[in-house]
Amino acid sequence: TSNFTVSAANPAPPSRYTLDNANIDTSTLEVSVRDTESSTSSKKYVFSDTLIEVTSSSRVYFIQEVEDQRYELIFGDGVFGEKLKSLNYIEVSYITSNGEAANGVSSFSFNGRIVDNNNNLVSTGISLLSTVNESIGGKEIESVDSVKRFAPKIYSTYNRAVTAGDYEALIPKIYPETESVSVFGGEELSPPQYGKVFITIKPFYGPYVPDSIKNNLNTLLRKYSVAGIVTEIQDLKYLFIEVDVNAYYNPSLASDANAVKTVVMDNINKYSDSTEMNKYGAKFKYSKFQGIIDNSNQSITSNITKIEIRRDMQPRLGQRVEYELCFGNPFYIKNNNGYNVKSSGFNVFGVADTLYMSDKPNANRRTGKLFLFKLQSKSGPVVVSNNVGTIDYEKGEIMLDAVNITGTSKKVQDVSIIEVSACPESNDVIGLQDLYLQLDNSNSTVDMVSDVISSGANTAGNLYTATSSYTSGDIARLTEAESLNTNLVQSDTYVLGTTTNPSSSTY
Repeated sequence: TSNFTVSAANPAPPSRYTLDNANIDTSTLEVSVRDTESSTSSKKYVFSDTLIEVTSSSRVYFIQEVEDQRYELIFGDGVFGEKLKSLNYIEVSYITSNGEAANGVSSFSFNGRIVDNNNNLVSTGISLLSTVNESIGGKEIESVDSVKRFAPKIYSTYNRAVTAGDYEALIPKIYPETESVSVFGGEELSPPQYGKVFITIKPFYGPYVPDSIKNNLNTLLRKYSVAGIVTEIQDLKYLFIEVDVNAYYNPSLASDANAVKTVVMDNINKYSDSTEMNKYGAKFKYSKFQGIIDNSNQSITSNITKIEIRRDMQPRLGQRVEYELCFGNPFYIKNNNGYNVKSSGFNVFGVADTLYMSDKPNANRRTGKLFLFKLQSKSGPVVVSNNVGTIDYEKGEIMLDAVNITGTSKKVQDVSIIEVSACPESNDVIGLQDLYLQLDNSNSTVDMVSDVISSGANTAGNLYTATSSYTSGDIARLTEAESLNTNLVQSDTYVLGTTTNPSSSTY
């Protein structure tokens, strides 16, 4: 708490009062004013971040950050906000935050004393506090980069939402749990949806914004929006990047390849956690990523890094539904005969086998058709249905026709998913519109390769191990159990049309 007395000698507005503590959670501020310190009644003042609807009698206060991460209260001047009088007594209470250190608390213990009206110690009938979930929501003070990004936008909005930038600035203000936000107009879609604004929010904790908060945000945004504009808050869409790194190292400068590998993986983890990746509008900078690997250790001489992009599709089990997957990046066609796109396994109504999805380019190499196939341990892939959807390689879009999916081989947090991946046309990958870019370390690999030329062990180069710069890989994304039961070949081995096609299933 902090208390102040308005000076009789200098009551001129605006009166400012600096709170003593740093790291104050300003949302917990409670401010009241008494006529004098000895007065028994008080008036409550509320926080305002705008002058709109503030009159000369409004009991409001404003805050601004000053030195040493402290806050200063500013009261009205009699024109905007009620003016304080001499000897008024100000009482301020608040909660200070320990930031991220307060997260993860799951149990509490009582260390105080409880006494009755006769000052006797109470030791029975005390209920312990229990929690359902660990504490979340604590975070450090806003970074300088964040202030630089949002301060000009907030200033330019003038408390109204007209452009996409206005919404991007307002949403973190009215929903502080926003880690990143993407906003675009319906006119940017194909086909266009005029009069709509699409918003996707990544909260600090959890992958999705609850429906109740979505409804509340839509209501709050109406007072800022232009009449006739409809806001639609969508669920988060992840675009995952998977990397396959072959790091060449000089064994003369590193006695332990595993130790160098650990450093490389640590640096990849740091990059994946950086602000360059975990946001909307992010860009995976391929050359910079390679530089991070090269600079991980003095023994590393070069690296060959291949990447794939992946979306996780959540099917509606037991329902006949069409699916659309947008990657926001063009696909690279590595094989004109097909198997450029690969998926994890899933089950379709009426088909006993586990099926996988892939593609076959058309002659124009801009579009193609999707097909489903199954895997047999010895004979390889068998096409089950030849035309189940379309693919646009230039847009990076997959359209799967109506299908009744009944199960999947993979789950994430008990949610059935189908992993769909492809090689991008460019190694610089962007998070287009509502796609949230994330480097998936769990599906990325790092292999160390001895550079016998740099070490001088084989300057002739006849023993040098060459690594392909182009992705081939398996034709499907298998689970560990499926890998053990299937003799899976690489995607450049099979030519679509040479495999048998015993039947075309209808679903």
